Amino acid sequence: MKILCLFKTEPDLDILPEKEWQPDENLRIETVFLPSIWNCFDESALAMALQLRKESKDISLSALTVAPPAGETAMRTLYALGFDNCVRLDPGGTDLRFSPEWVAELICRYCEKAEGFDVLLLGQQSAEGNNSLTPALCAEKLHVPCISRVTELHCEDEQTLSVSYACNQGLTRRRISAPVVLSVGNAQISCLPVPTLKAKMTLGKKPVERLAYGDLGLTEDSAGEYTGLGLMDLEPVSLKRATRRITGATPEEIAEKLYTEYIRKALEEGQ
Repeated sequence: MKILCLFKTEPDLDILPEKEWQPDENLRIETVFLPSIWNCFDESALAMALQLRKESKDISLSALTVAPPAGETAMRTLYALGFDNCVRLDPGGTDLRFSPEWVAELICRYCEKAEGFDVLLLGQQSAEGNNSLTPALCAEKLHVPCISRVTELHCEDEQTLSVSYACNQGLTRRRISAPVVLSVGNAQISCLPVPTLKAKMTLGKKPVERLAYGDLGLTEDSAGEYTGLGLMDLEPVSLKRATRRITGATPEEIAEKLYTEYIRKALEEGQ
């Protein structure tokens, strides 16, 4: 079974100071000084793929990211963890935050170039853009089923997986045959293992395959055909909230004030 994991690394926006939130003329925030972290849903997908490899040795693992050169750093880790092939697809100067159609087209063109995969495994959304459309668009272009909000995966045989996923009624488990696109949500496996130093020194030095959109039969003008949204404005969400300090002579008095002035009112409004 050939599995392609799609992932991206993102700047850790949680530690971006409010004073640094200064969009440029293209409505981009300067984040080069921020550390890069795994997209949490993609990290779960990568960890699931490694778990499947433990269950079946007949699985080949590839990883693809659509990113500038800085995205290759994470691929050293994936090689050290046992991935067979890592590919970085350079998007050029295209703004990928609100272009899921373009990202999906690049992914599907690569799948065609690589003679197809049995399973596409990726996170359900990213912090930047947060559109949740890429998995479904890939499935539509490849004419294969898509299962979203996947929480657990197990290998049944060479072409069959046991998939657990969240739905409105709770958790559902079903057996599904490849090919399929799996969009990972709040999974049980949420973190990648840490590779050993020996693996980093040997496997981590494998070369990353680099491609540009020209290698996939696309031109610089092709991105405009798949980009339908334009960013009009950008501003931070204020997290400031009004506060009030409750004082009292004893803990019992403070608890009484907390209940009568806040908790009881909230309970009455909720009825």
